[in-house]
Amino acid sequence: MLDTKSTRTTITLPEDLLFEIKKRALLEKKTIKEIINESLSSYLGFKTKSTPSINSLFGAWGKGISGNSYLKKVRYGKTEKEREEYLGKLWKKS
Repeated sequence: MLDTKSTRTTITLPEDLLFEIKKRALLEKKTIKEIINESLSSYLGFKTKSTPSINSLFGAWGKGISGNSYLKKVRYGKTEKEREEYLGKLWKKS
């Protein structure tokens, strides 16, 4: 991915496409911006920055909770479930 400043722009998308982007963002726990950036980067052939695995971030010290366990705890906690329900209602296709 290019290492440049971001620029804001307005685009018009078909309603069905935007709904699918929002659904994918919810499923992957990403923002709409991340989904669109990744998709366009892939389409245009830009290399994306590689991110270290979650295990290397949290489980590297050999103590405490592993990266995967920590991520599951954070992502599937009460607050995250409430957030997903709220966003699901907001993004519900009408």
